[in-house]
Amino acid sequence: MKESEASAHDPVAPFRALLASGQVELAREALRRRLAEPAQPVTAAEAATAFALLARGEERAGDLARARASLERALSLVDWADLRLALGTLLARLGDKAGARRELDRALAINPHYRAAAVERALLDASEGRIAESLAALRTLGESPPAASAMPPIEDALARLRAAGVDDAAPWLRRALAPGDEALERMLADAEERILGGDLGGGLALLRRCAAERPGYADVAALLGSYELRAGFVDDGIASLVSALELNPDYHAARLQLARALDLRGERERALTEVRAVLEREPSHTDAAALLERLEGRRRPASGVGPRPDLRRPEGS
Repeated sequence: MKESEASAHDPVAPFRALLASGQVELAREALRRRLAEPAQPVTAAEAATAFALLARGEERAGDLARARASLERALSLVDWADLRLALGTLLARLGDKAGARRELDRALAINPHYRAAAVERALLDASEGRIAESLAALRTLGESPPAASAMPPIEDALARLRAAGVDDAAPWLRRALAPGDEALERMLADAEERILGGDLGGGLALLRRCAAERPGYADVAALLGSYELRAGFVDDGIASLVSALELNPDYHAARLQLARALDLRGERERALTEVRAVLEREPSHTDAAALLERLEGRRRPASGVGPRPDLRRPEGS
């Protein structure tokens, strides 16, 4: 594939290449320049993913302050459970336990079935001396282990927590209670790689598998809906976004994307209802206010067929 073709599939391809080669500073500058190009806008989801990758590179390089800033920048664009988890665990490493608790609680609010976030939340309790609460939460997770996981005995891990403390027990507990999330992350990364590489059908098939295997994950359903809309499968995308909102009614990014999809299908009044629902819960939501103004202020031709919105506009807004 030529460089120009790769860039068409992946709008931040040069950034990814620099980051993959370990050139974090150059990658950061490449991303800054790319996001500053108004003629070729990058969606919020694409930009957020890039900042999350940058944060991983910065964390590997030991620059935790910049990693934190990159994750916070990503979360200013989208509100994804995995980004909340990443920031929460990073804040715990930095000693900001109150901030870590806030981020982990938000991750669990977005996805109550997010085992990795639940484990980290319990470990945070243990690190602050709330051993009984931590043990109770971990034991509850142990009563419903991930499907098809070869997990170490939960009692061994809990015994380590009691006897040796959080640092020694944490790897055992993560391996025992949340191995499925690591597998999910690999599948999602594979799906994204396929889609950005031009294999849209293969990527969507993987995303649908993820959604089927994790039916309680609102963020997976929303991600699937996002890519279905991009592929032109409007009805499928709407159905996936509705599923995400059934799991988490406060998933504002998914609701706004649903509104754009409904407008694309010509259901402007339903779109307005969804946008107003966001503003009822969060009156200061700037992206919802902007979308409401656009939907209410747009003049439709006499035929009643209005202009089509661009689904490449920020998806996580």
